[in-house]
Amino acid sequence: QLACPLDLGCHSVALSALSGLVEEMSSSTVNHGIHTYDIVGRHIPTEKNPKPQLYKMRIFANDEVMAKSRFFYFLSKLRRVKRANGQVLSIKEVEEKNTSEVKNYGIWLRYNSRSNTTNMYKEFRDVSLNGAVGQLYNQMASLHRARFFSIQIIKTAVVANEEAKRPTSTSSWARVSSSPFSTASSAPLSPSSGLPSLLAAPALTK
Repeated sequence: QLACPLDLGCHSVALSALSGLVEEMSSSTVNHGIHTYDIVGRHIPTEKNPKPQLYKMRIFANDEVMAKSRFFYFLSKLRRVKRANGQVLSIKEVEEKNTSEVKNYGIWLRYNSRSNTTNMYKEFRDVSLNGAVGQLYNQMASLHRARFFSIQIIKTAVVANEEAKRPTSTSSWARVSSSPFSTASSAPLSPSSGLPSLLAAPALTK
C-alpha cells in the first residue's frame, strides 16, 4: 500500500500509470503479442568477399531478440550465414496504418509435424496483420499441435471479400460456435400442454 497525501498529485500519477497499463494490455491482446519486423543482414566482410550480399526478411516475432534469432535461423538454412559469421545491419518494426477496419488476411505457411512437412493456406479476419498472425499461431497450436518455431510463414496478403475461400472469411457469423443447447426452448410449459410441471406440488393420496 502507498501512503498518499491529501493532495491529488499521487492520485493523478496512479491513474496515469493505470491507464498506461490498460492500454498496453489492450494492444497486446489485439495483436496477440506478435510484431512485424523488417531485418536486413549480411555475412561479415572478409578478404575474399569484402562486399557481401545483403539479405532482407520480414519476420513475425514477439520482440527484437526473437526476431533476430528467427532471421539467422532462416538465413542459415538458405545461405549458410549464421549468427557467428553474420551481422544485422538494420531492424525496423512495421506499423500498419489502417487498423480501424476488419479485413481478410490470407497466409501461406509451412510447418513441420511429427511425421512430415505440410504446406497450408489459411484465412483470418482481423483489424491488423499482427492479429491475424497471432490467430494463426493459436490455431496451429490447438488444432495441429504445431510449435512456434516449426511454423514458417511464406507469404501474407489482404484478400477481398469476393476472393475469400474459407467460410470463416466469407461470413462473419461463421465464427460463432454452435452449442448443443442452442435449440432448447426456455419458455415455461403451459397448463394446457398436458405435460407435468416441475413446479407443481405432488398430489397426496390416502
